[in-house]
Amino acid sequence: MLVTALIVDSIAHMPVKVAVDLAGTNHAIAMPDALDDDSLLIAVTRDDRIFLGPFRVGPHSLPQAIRDTSNYSAQRRVYIRADKRAHYGSIKQVLEGVRAAGMERVAFLVDGTASKSTHSQFNR
Repeated sequence: MLVTALIVDSIAHMPVKVAVDLAGTNHAIAMPDALDDDSLLIAVTRDDRIFLGPFRVGPHSLPQAIRDTSNYSAQRRVYIRADKRAHYGSIKQVLEGVRAAGMERVAFLVDGTASKSTHSQFNR
């Protein structure tokens, strides 16, 4: 599976139905396709709940839920919005579910508005 860490630096314009506090970065790459209405968005909240679009799904039902989407295509990119406090195991379950659905193109969305003061704090 090809997993790419791609970044949305205009995440504030994304129609958010599930509250997720995204990890930040100082080197954002714009992902305008992630903002499309027909984008396949999966969110993982800080309490490890999983949402496909606005609908809550369990980790074991995620592959079928992905295949049941009206615009399913294995060639599409899946965008994962994971809360920075979500547990690694939950993110791993989502990746396994995406792979089980036959999806190979995955992008993690992050907040591209991280402050430079945070960056300089870690480079001391």
